[in-house]
Amino acid sequence: MVLSELSKFKMPEAPQKPKINVATTFASLALLLLLSLSLITGCSSSSTTTPTEDTSASGLIAGTVGGALAFTNSSATVASTFPNSGFDIRTAFLSYFNLIPEARASSSCPTLSSANGSGCSTVSASLVDLTYSGCTFSTAAPWTGTLQVGDTAGITCGTYPSSGIVTRQFVTGLNGSPSTGTRVSTIGTQVTIDDATANLSNYAGDSIPVTLNGGYDNTVTWTGAARSAVTITQLVYSTGLFNYSINGSLTVNETSGATSRTVGGVITVYHNTAEVKGTSTFNTVTYQNSCCFPTSGSISTSFASTTTSNATGISLNGKIETLSFTGCGTATFTSMTGATSTVTLDHCL
Repeated sequence: MVLSELSKFKMPEAPQKPKINVATTFASLALLLLLSLSLITGCSSSSTTTPTEDTSASGLIAGTVGGALAFTNSSATVASTFPNSGFDIRTAFLSYFNLIPEARASSSCPTLSSANGSGCSTVSASLVDLTYSGCTFSTAAPWTGTLQVGDTAGITCGTYPSSGIVTRQFVTGLNGSPSTGTRVSTIGTQVTIDDATANLSNYAGDSIPVTLNGGYDNTVTWTGAARSAVTITQLVYSTGLFNYSINGSLTVNETSGATSRTVGGVITVYHNTAEVKGTSTFNTVTYQNSCCFPTSGSISTSFASTTTSNATGISLNGKIETLSFTGCGTATFTSMTGATSTVTLDHCL
């Protein structure tokens, strides 16, 4: 082959290193990780039981009492410590990459013991307002509304009360009239706390006297340096899911400086959906500083129909449900039919 022919041939070029688009590569890895997480958490063996979100009367009362006690915790851990189920790795991942609504990834809600009373407004020497605007105490649990906190012993922003009688009531803006507040659970259940509707809108039309400011509230009584009682007078509901009017007082057994307390006694609950009246008994129910929900003990709610009960309510006459607490935010629920299930508590109110 002559040189002229050889010149027609070209040596193969050395392979070029591909250019890496950092942003595209990172996004691809993120998507792959998300899909992996979905497969891991979405596919499980048939022997695994996934806890369901509790919406029982007993559970809602437990969360309402827990919210009241947490609001009067000297370390102000109100609603800031949720059960293990409150952290969902997929939700946290989406939040990190701003792939969920802003309200579900917003900053923390104001508390009385925040630095310099951040987000807290003074109304008077005995009243302050905390304004929630889609803010969160934990991942994917936004709150909305203005909570007015009062203390007969005096209260100031930045210092949490530990004496006197402490009240909590949702109001219409700063120093407003009784109103409502909302919280969205970690799985998206919106709960309304109603401190305004007459007679707590109970199905039976029973007269329930107002307790504060022409409306209703939650109250915690301090005796010395420890809490001695908690009173719940509130309507709590989630449209299409549950509707409970709660009214009554419970005793709190606590020593000064303790990290836990035991709640006992009975409280009345109106199951407004089934139109049946219940009596909830607290059996050595223990709350810890680090959790909004009971960590041990049980709550049994017995139901009795009334002259205003519907067919469902009449069928539930004499039936009992029991919630036995197994840890922070976990419990075993025994329904009115006797069936048992593992449930997750997520309504800290």
